[in-house]
Amino acid sequence: MEKHRNMALEGSGNRRLPGVGGHLKSGGIFLFNPLCRRFSQQPGGFTLLELLLVVAILATLAALAIPSYSDYIQRVKVARAIVEIRMISNQITMHQDHIGGFPDTLAELGPTVPKDPWGRPYQYLLLAGKPDQGPGKVSPRKDKSLHPLNSDFDLCSMGADGQTNLALTAQASKDDVIRANDGDFIGLAERY
Repeated sequence: MEKHRNMALEGSGNRRLPGVGGHLKSGGIFLFNPLCRRFSQQPGGFTLLELLLVVAILATLAALAIPSYSDYIQRVKVARAIVEIRMISNQITMHQDHIGGFPDTLAELGPTVPKDPWGRPYQYLLLAGKPDQGPGKVSPRKDKSLHPLNSDFDLCSMGADGQTNLALTAQASKDDVIRANDGDFIGLAERY
């Protein structure tokens, strides 16, 4: 059999390259080519350098993607808080229409009032009919000019940090989701 193969190689015009030597079955050209030798003599798998390169690429992609994903999650939570504040505000207005007055607390609206996207209850303060001085006075949230945001009621989420302040200019209030201008504005306090 080996004799027939050698004859076929010689008879077909296949010639060995000068200086290469060796039989094609035992390695031939592949034995002396450093690029091919790796594939023909080493067992399958990846080198340490290849694995380190893949890990470095994945780490770079993760370093770019994680902050973007975190920002996206915060924007979604703010959007959800805006929708929920609008919904609660509508429930309060319907309560006022049906009962003849605003509720004293959000609990009067029933168990349908959700918590904010950060897991805390929404902040509600009834302003209508309450004195701004003397006993029983209320302290409404105020804008940059220290004017009250609303005349009927305040409704807000304390945002991601869970802290708030009556003045919107305070650092703790910047991430709050607020209702202002008696419901004409609902959004982040820093954008008001």
